[in-house]
Amino acid sequence: MKTDGLFYTLFQKLPSAFFETLGLPSQTADLYTFDSIEVKQLSFRIDGVFLPQSSDLPIYFVEVQFQHDAAFYARFFSEIFMYLDKAPLTNDWRGVVLYPRRGLDPAEEPQNTRYRELLQPPRVQRLYLNELGDAARTLPGVGLMCLAVEPEEEVTRYARIVLAQAWEQGEAYYEQVLELVEKTLVQRYPELSREELLTMMDIQLANWKESRVFREGLAEGKQEGKQEGKLEGKLEGKLEAIPALVERGFTVVEIAQILGLSVAQVQAAQP
Repeated sequence: MKTDGLFYTLFQKLPSAFFETLGLPSQTADLYTFDSIEVKQLSFRIDGVFLPQSSDLPIYFVEVQFQHDAAFYARFFSEIFMYLDKAPLTNDWRGVVLYPRRGLDPAEEPQNTRYRELLQPPRVQRLYLNELGDAARTLPGVGLMCLAVEPEEEVTRYARIVLAQAWEQGEAYYEQVLELVEKTLVQRYPELSREELLTMMDIQLANWKESRVFREGLAEGKQEGKQEGKLEGKLEGKLEAIPALVERGFTVVEIAQILGLSVAQVQAAQP
């Protein structure tokens, strides 16, 4: 069993995403380290493990299962119990399995009914990304995971929500989320070039000010600012760019972030 590479990267770089998905505070990630664990005596590796920093917290074994596999739970529990047998830790444990949709979960198949007690929460949580509600998706970490499974017509909307929410948590966090959004979309649409992805999403992925929408909406304002050579001219140019950005679907918060204006200024200049 192998954790999906995209999610493995996500949990490494943004471990709060995992705990947000479980409904726990994002700060819980500060109490854990995420790693793959090798049990040398048995020559096997568990790809996704959150190891706690204190004995009163549970170990989390996490798997991302994006294909149907009737024998999945047999391997999942075998590896967990072999690890617990050999590990020096005495902590309690939890299992978490992430599926893109419920139909890939083999829990109800005959060979897995013998695990029915283990498959009950809180011992094991089975999460279906396409069933998470809008409230959960507004959390940047959860939203990132959902981008991998959202219908194409929803991807743009949720990408913008993820980026807007990430911005509110600081520049460093925002940069991490931007990188992961790009990785998610590149993996989801491998046949598209980066330029085609930008066009399709109508957002930029590496820097807001490189986006086509931003360039088109702000071009006239920039030109006026250069001609005036004054702060007032630059401000007026930014204000004139607002209607174009609104028309392309950017929110008030996003426009304020992009243009370096206050939300009140953007609201006052809306058409």
